[in-house]
Amino acid sequence: MAAAKDPFTVFMEFLWWLLEQNETFCALVPKRNRIKYVDTIDSNGNVTEYANRDPEKDSHQAADYPEVAIEWDEGETHQSCDSNAGKVRPHFRIIVHTGDRRLCWLKGGVYAGLNPVMWSIIEAVNKWESLKTKCSYKGEYFLKWVRMSEHIERMRPPWHLRHWAIMEPKEAKAPPNPQGWALAYQGEVEMWFGSTALPTA
Repeated sequence: MAAAKDPFTVFMEFLWWLLEQNETFCALVPKRNRIKYVDTIDSNGNVTEYANRDPEKDSHQAADYPEVAIEWDEGETHQSCDSNAGKVRPHFRIIVHTGDRRLCWLKGGVYAGLNPVMWSIIEAVNKWESLKTKCSYKGEYFLKWVRMSEHIERMRPPWHLRHWAIMEPKEAKAPPNPQGWALAYQGEVEMWFGSTALPTA
């Protein structure tokens, strides 16, 4: 049986695909700074089970910013179903670390900083509905809606990406890294599945 990706992975890869269709995002966030937990591509561009098992970086220099990651967020995952269809509503977040206290500045003919990165993400994800046919599972286009809000705060002494929103500064053990702005787009997606993709019996 050929390997098939689950809808959660399909959706997360869809979010990355949306971001990487945006020229401004790609110009501002180098590939090496896109932290992909669903990455199945090795350094040679081949699909492999030996892709990067730990995409996070232990320490950062100026060239490691801005950094963007997509991960699942805390919160209840709503699920319901009947004889015809089922739906799931997981929460996600898009995290941005800028490594710079400036919100916007001109860099090599391109405006850089938190503000341009924020707008490029909004532009990219806002196109989800017109491009949702890129996101399917077992032949079904399952996206009902995608919603995002944002939370902004100045970056404290940085720590592991996955803990940045829940650890207190005194608990951070990472070595000193460049200070700057941090942002987390907190979002929710509703996925609908027919009885073929999500059977009830």
